[in-house]
Amino acid sequence: MTTKTRKKSKAPTSYHVSTQRQHSNSAKSGSSTAPRGWTLMTPSGDSQEIPEALGASLIHILSVYAKETFLMLIPVTEYLTSQQAARVLGMSRQHLVRLLNQGKIAHIKVGTHHRLKIADVVAYQTRVKNERKAMLTELTRISQLEWELEDQNS
Repeated sequence: MTTKTRKKSKAPTSYHVSTQRQHSNSAKSGSSTAPRGWTLMTPSGDSQEIPEALGASLIHILSVYAKETFLMLIPVTEYLTSQQAARVLGMSRQHLVRLLNQGKIAHIKVGTHHRLKIADVVAYQTRVKNERKAMLTELTRISQLEWELEDQNS
């Protein structure tokens, strides 16, 4: 019986993201200006400057990843299949197709297949979240009115 051993990958397994601070002429007084940029460093010591927006995004992504929550990075212009969109929305594909047929989410059809822009999926998700929040606020208001009426009648 032969055993195969896997070669270890030489790809870096961890990265370090840090900000660089640019010191002004008043460094003697202890003040410095805002961060000038971000640097991405590999364990081997290679470094690459990255835009500030990307650095901030990486920090956010890493914090979400560390919490072991769901994370998906998709270009905004990318189209999703109905199965992928259903997974993002946390619903069955069949329910999503019903919503598509009712015109509740913008989509296109490629032959018999539905395709959805991630922006449209997120817009639907945001709209539903806002509607639920408004309903909850209204239910809370009605509940408070009922309590007030009960208090007045007793």
